[in-house]
Amino acid sequence: MPQQHGLGIHASLDTAGQLKFGPDTEYITTLSYDISLTLQDKFYQAIKGYFPAVIKHKLQPSYAGIRPKLQSEQEGFKDFLVQSETEHGYSGLINLFGIDSPGLTSSLALAKYVLSRI
Repeated sequence: MPQQHGLGIHASLDTAGQLKFGPDTEYITTLSYDISLTLQDKFYQAIKGYFPAVIKHKLQPSYAGIRPKLQSEQEGFKDFLVQSETEHGYSGLINLFGIDSPGLTSSLALAKYVLSRI
């Protein structure tokens, strides 16, 4: 079974009411925001599992971004990491790394934690 590095391709509505599918997770070796058209089949296969009426040729790329991850391609999913002076030795600095879903769900709790460390 392949490693799962994200929550998979899912559907969401943006603030304009546009239905979008994604994100996808793939590891890169060079920084590029190009979207490969070869990903269309991967998205189509994932989407038709929960939206069987999807029409493959109507899927269009929208945008790409780079999300830092805490794990390598060979490791399983790792959630976020919080580092304070105890870990890195710099007074007053608190690092929050790899906050992704489900870490975003914890944003208020994380904010309270950071405030308590200041």
